[in-house]
Amino acid sequence: MTPDLTFGILFIFLLLYSLIRPFQSIFSKMFLIFGSSLGLLSVINIEVVDEISRSLGVERGADLYLYLGLITSFLFFLFLLNRFSSLEDKINKLSRHVALKDLEKKDSKKK
Repeated sequence: MTPDLTFGILFIFLLLYSLIRPFQSIFSKMFLIFGSSLGLLSVINIEVVDEISRSLGVERGADLYLYLGLITSFLFFLFLLNRFSSLEDKINKLSRHVALKDLEKKDSKKK
């Protein structure tokens, strides 16, 4: 099996998976559709990717993939920071609520 065929099958599988699987976020779905489509396009005809990159002002398609990968990494990092921050806020609220409930139980036992 050639690498082109292997990657082609992988990108087709990812594209079908992105169309079938329900996502919580439309951005996740669009990211997977866009990424797998670009990957499939690069396996089928790399010259088209080079033309797209030149029209965007990037010299080569490989450089375009590098830039897209860096942007994706930074966005993912920001998403994780936001997610951890919201989880930390939820944990703090739950901790306060549990502490107040424990305090109420202790006060009711003293009376």
